[in-house]
Amino acid sequence: METICRAMKKAGVDIGEYYTNREKASGFIRCEADILQQDIKKIVSYSRFICIIADASTDSAIIEQETVLVRVVSDEKPCTLFADLVPLEHAHAHDVLYGIAKGIQRLSLDLVGMRSTEYPGPSLIAVNFDGAAVMMGSKGGVAALLKKDIPFLLLFHWVAHKLQLGILDAIKSKPYICQFEETLKWIFKFYWYSPKRRRDVK
Repeated sequence: METICRAMKKAGVDIGEYYTNREKASGFIRCEADILQQDIKKIVSYSRFICIIADASTDSAIIEQETVLVRVVSDEKPCTLFADLVPLEHAHAHDVLYGIAKGIQRLSLDLVGMRSTEYPGPSLIAVNFDGAAVMMGSKGGVAALLKKDIPFLLLFHWVAHKLQLGILDAIKSKPYICQFEETLKWIFKFYWYSPKRRRDVK
């Protein structure tokens, strides 16, 4: 935080003195986040249909987290809105589904209520996940669990993820690209596994 503030000052941006430490800046960001979340809740509440997008990642503390987004149509344009970043106990389907339900609760949405088109708020009509078995598995994946309760639910596998898998398959046949990738991985590991080297890079 302090580094960013120093860089902004060098660039001539007047940021004042009050929010230049981590504690004050965090408080400011929390207030801004609350305001943005109210705006997002308002957009979602006016929507008739909703699509949930979710993806898992592991943070620097090696905690599995589910990023939950919602996609709605607002002012006749599709828009993707951030719901929450939910830490997971385990990375199996029931826990991921619980994480998604918890994530959309931040937007005052209820996964149980969205199963019916009679529900007064938006109805869940689609989900968009990567191709991992825990997400798209036909028997025990998150999509299958949702499909049991919502038969009309549309399931989408990310196009970007399919493209990434296609590119990875294509480059396997090019030895020079594989060598380049291995070199980059080696450089990364050289610095990543040594706190001293990481400090020296900074």
